[in-house]
Formats: sequence, structure tokens, C-alpha cells
Amino acid sequence: MNKQFLSKSYFKNLIDLLIKARTTNMSEIISNPKNFTNLVVYATSVWMIAYFFVYMIFFLLSFNYYADLNRGILAKLQSQNITGIPTIINTYPWNLTYIYAFFFIWVTFISGLSYAIARLLEEAYIPFIRHLKVTLLASISAFIPMIVLIPYHSIFATFENSNLLTLSFSLAFWIFILLVSLITSSRVFSRLNLLFGLVGKRSTVVWVLSYILIFYFFVGLVRN
Repeated sequence: MNKQFLSKSYFKNLIDLLIKARTTNMSEIISNPKNFTNLVVYATSVWMIAYFFVYMIFFLLSFNYYADLNRGILAKLQSQNITGIPTIINTYPWNLTYIYAFFFIWVTFISGLSYAIARLLEEAYIPFIRHLKVTLLASISAFIPMIVLIPYHSIFATFENSNLLTLSFSLAFWIFILLVSLITSSRVFSRLNLLFGLVGKRSTVVWVLSYILIFYFFVGLVRN
């Protein structure tokens, strides 16, 4: 990987892209297929490492709280005669693997759906591999605001352990975070597609529709 990828300016430009949807300083890199691929790999690595450190920090700060949760989880698993690796990945902090797994499943679904919608709405479209890279960056942007849910649930109870007041506040907070996630990621998706000659407003519609449909699908799975 080029040395520039380890520079502070490169990291700052990446943050500006993912949070503020600023593509100006990244346009030359994005226009080069190889550099664009390296950018996506770098962004994904940074996101995974950041989530790991934030998760571990708040796990240690709220160790007693999570230890109590772990005891309840282990008791439930043991009552179901579940042992071995499942008992590890279902307890804190190792259940972080579920967030990683959900992220890549999300990318798989939303990249396919958004590409299909783009083919219907756009007069021109980019190759699927390039679209997948754009979707990965937009998805990272979508998951960045959700990182605040880790410290939030280190302070407040999880949904199943909440009273009515805390539950109402938690739902409102989740809705706010999801709106921020949708807005920032749709801007990133549209701005990147704009660099490839697509219509920005149509790209925004493509992303918003795909985001809502995929999120609704996963909510339905969890509820069932």
C-alpha cells in the first residue's frame, strides 16, 4: 500500500469523506481503480479497529455491568445445553463479532438491491465492482454514528432490561441515530456516484430506498 495511506492528511481526508461527504481531496484517488480499492480496504480496516477499541474501552469502564449481563447470558446458554465457542461469541466483548458479521451481510444485501434499483432508475450506471466499493464506503458512513450506541448502552440499560421511561428514551435515541446514519451515508453515496458521472439526486433516492428496505427486512427477521 502507498505510504500516503499512512499519512495524517490521508486519514483526515478519509474522515472528511465518510462524515462530511467531502470528495474534493479524494477525487484523484477515487478515479484510479487500484487506489480506490486500497481506499476501501483502508477505510474498512480503520472502521473495524475503531469499533474494537471503543467496544473494549467501554467494556472495561462498565465491567461490572457487562459481567452481570454475561452471567445471565451464560446461565441461559447452559440451560439450553449450549457450550463451547457459542458461549464465547455470545458474551461481552466477544459478541462484537456479530456487529462485524452484520456489517458484511448488510453490505452484501444493500449493494445488490441498490444496484438493481440503480439499473431501473439510472440511464447510465457504473460496473458492479465499482458500485460495491461505493456501497462499502457509504455503509461505513452509515455505521459510524451507531458507534455512540456502545457508550449509550454502557450507561443505560439494554432494551430488555429497561423500564418504560428508559425504553422510550432509548427508542427516540435510536431513531435519531438512524436518521443521522441515513442522511450521512446517502450524501456519501450520492457524492461518490456523482464523481462517476451519475445523477446525484437519483443516487440519493437509490440509497434511501435501499437503506429503508434492507433495514426493514432485518428488523422483520429480528422480530420473528
